[in-house]
Amino acid sequence: MKNYAKNLIVVLITTLLGFAITGCQPEQPTVSEKIWVASDMTQLTSVTQPFVDKSLVGEAGSVQLFAAANETVSFQIIVDAPDGDITKLSLTAPNLVNDKDVSAAATIRIFRMLPVLVEKFPAWYIRSAIETPQPAGFYDVLLPYDSQATCDIQKGKRAAFWVDVSVPLTTKGGSYKGKFTVSSGVMSKKSLNVELRVYDFALPETKPLIATGGFDRHEALPFLPSPGVGQSTRDIPLPIPDSKSPRGKKEITYLMQLARDHGVDLFPTDLKPTIQRDAKGNFQLDWTTYDKIAKPYLDGSAFTNGIPGRVWPIPFTETYPIPENYGGMSSESYSQMAGEFVSQCVRHFRELGAEKQMFAWPIRKNPSGEQYARFIRLASIIRLCDTKLPIMSNLPLVPPLETGWMPPKTLASYVDIVATSGRWFDPQ
Repeated sequence: MKNYAKNLIVVLITTLLGFAITGCQPEQPTVSEKIWVASDMTQLTSVTQPFVDKSLVGEAGSVQLFAAANETVSFQIIVDAPDGDITKLSLTAPNLVNDKDVSAAATIRIFRMLPVLVEKFPAWYIRSAIETPQPAGFYDVLLPYDSQATCDIQKGKRAAFWVDVSVPLTTKGGSYKGKFTVSSGVMSKKSLNVELRVYDFALPETKPLIATGGFDRHEALPFLPSPGVGQSTRDIPLPIPDSKSPRGKKEITYLMQLARDHGVDLFPTDLKPTIQRDAKGNFQLDWTTYDKIAKPYLDGSAFTNGIPGRVWPIPFTETYPIPENYGGMSSESYSQMAGEFVSQCVRHFRELGAEKQMFAWPIRKNPSGEQYARFIRLASIIRLCDTKLPIMSNLPLVPPLETGWMPPKTLASYVDIVATSGRWFDPQ
């Protein structure tokens, strides 16, 4: 009887303790979320309403992608948090495989898309828009991750991700499948089916169209992530890396390789040789630092596919050499110095084997009516030095009448490459 009572007491105590332990635990909060996708052609904003993109989503609800070998295709994944905060959201990419080939069919890279608030719109954008544009956050900045991205989402906000699916040159044709997973501490794990159809042909390594652009290294470096970290250097408590340091070079290479993966060849606009004088006072250019940075991109050794950059500007601009140091842009002294500078640039690029890549981009500031005379002045100096060197202009040959700009009649004869922003094209 005593043993029975003792056992009963133990059972009661254990039951009560178990109730106290389990019954007093707070329930894990759950948050409903909306996960949807959009094609790479969708201009996504912070107020874009969720929709079913029939160009991307198949009948079974899976993402349908099509690519050739040696091609990168993209789409967007959006996670909305209408009912509450989502902390530690994690988006993980799969390995896309098929039954016949266990190796991954593509390299998947995820980017967190950050919005830029736009409240005013230029006239050309309003004219081209289907609906009257409203103030919104336009997703434009891409923060790179590898195959997994993490973030927090505030209630009523959204997280948008850009996904690159890069198919290697050696991938065989066929259907490859996988599942993206979305999870966090306050929501159940969700999956997103993706099917990639790879065609039985490959795109050539050399792109049929030349797409290029410039960037200032000193302006870009503070915003570049350390490769593989997925975090901007602005968020890391370290000094801004010097572009001449090994770390700076690594990040610049990362940026240029990233652009190359998207079919764009970049070049640093701030890179220039040092102007020196020899013992007799003769004008000389020191290319030592310039070549250390530029040569790997000119010969292709900096890129994973080994293909050289398609184009590269000579370092002659309206601000370098500094016109004021030689009596101003209109002086004869500047003409002689600028002519020698261009000649040495052309000669050096030929010595590097980059004659077919070089071009001149003399005026790099935003277009204005005053820039036309400066462009003609610099372009005429370039033509006297080398008649075959292509000259690029970002000035419109025929500006809209509303600008009041009056281009010189001889302008077209000095322009070989027109790189005018769309806003300066006459809509008529």
